[in-house]
Amino acid sequence: MSETSFTPGSIAGLRLDVPGGRPKEDARAWEVYKAELREGDLGGKRFVYLVETGEPSVLTLDDLKEAELFNGSLQTVDATDPASVLGFVNKFGIPVSPMYQGKMRLEWFRRRSVPGMRPYSPIPTANTGQAERLVNPIPFHSVKLDSPESLRDELGEELKGNIPYILSERARELENGDEATVGAVSLAEVSQTIRALQMATALTMAFSYFSGNHGTGEDLVGYLQTPRYVAQGGPGYFLHVDGSVVGGSRLDTFERCLEANEQLQREVDAARERGLNVEVGFSNALAIALWKSSNRALRWLSESDICYRTTDFLWASEPARDTNPFAAFLGKRGQKPLPDFSECGSLGEAVIHQYLTVFTDERPFRRCENCGRIFKKYREEGFRKNIRETRFCRRSCNVSFNQKNKDN
Repeated sequence: MSETSFTPGSIAGLRLDVPGGRPKEDARAWEVYKAELREGDLGGKRFVYLVETGEPSVLTLDDLKEAELFNGSLQTVDATDPASVLGFVNKFGIPVSPMYQGKMRLEWFRRRSVPGMRPYSPIPTANTGQAERLVNPIPFHSVKLDSPESLRDELGEELKGNIPYILSERARELENGDEATVGAVSLAEVSQTIRALQMATALTMAFSYFSGNHGTGEDLVGYLQTPRYVAQGGPGYFLHVDGSVVGGSRLDTFERCLEANEQLQREVDAARERGLNVEVGFSNALAIALWKSSNRALRWLSESDICYRTTDFLWASEPARDTNPFAAFLGKRGQKPLPDFSECGSLGEAVIHQYLTVFTDERPFRRCENCGRIFKKYREEGFRKNIRETRFCRRSCNVSFNQKNKDN
């Protein structure tokens, strides 16, 4: 492209890496229980958690009516509204976090009463510092959800660091003696996971579309700020970067970043005094930042897929406790078998598998001619079917478009 035809802030030609690419294994079936909200306390502070009760139903990707759940029902959830989260969970199951051993520890808790199972061992939460070290003893991700600092300013205390997972452990401490409780996960963990999935899938999908259709960074942030396409409630995961021009606030249009970032305003004033075209400079910096952020989001999805599927090594350092003091003194520990989770999946695994399968298909993303949503698979077509060329993202958009043309 010649210099004269260059559009400031263009993301055309920028391509995303695909760490790991398409999942090599199919998404496993997962259990869905009846869920309800309860309250507990940790260190004198109240928090909300979800409990699972009753017998489960089992879902697979083939049971979902949406070929792009990540682009439909997931984006209707307000992660800041407990009632909205609960409605989604009761329909599709609990999306536990891949940032620690969330899936495995929940499965262990669910099966704590199975004969011969190693007794469930809650992580003590009285000492928050110690609990932080125990809940996530090894790094599961190179991408963290509470960085950089400008993002942390958006987060409540319950969403920072390992606090969402400590709250889940506390919830399981509180429910451990209740045989009617099947599972327990903190609302903070579930809300964080839903929001991260919403943003990671929408950002990378939209970046892929606009980079292939001569779009700009402002086109991309405009799409992400449209409630019809992307849920607006919750933190801007993956939309914060460290940088001299666009760092310090959520990635946004030039005008809105000026309003939110006092440091940027000072730098803009100084640059204008030197005769610099700050709008062009900002647009180009925004495009590069969105490219980097989209790659981070894609890496998070790929690493999360691996974490959801990994089981055995996570239990190597979790010996069974023997109440006999002589056995403990002599190092004799009763090695009861740990649960085998190889057949059990999770909603998070299913969503990511569905997304990465669609994302890595060679066919390009396109926009619905009726509602403008970016998509690749027709919503009502089966997930296993090959992607077909269609102008509309779903049946209702097809009907609506034809009706409007008929009326005109």
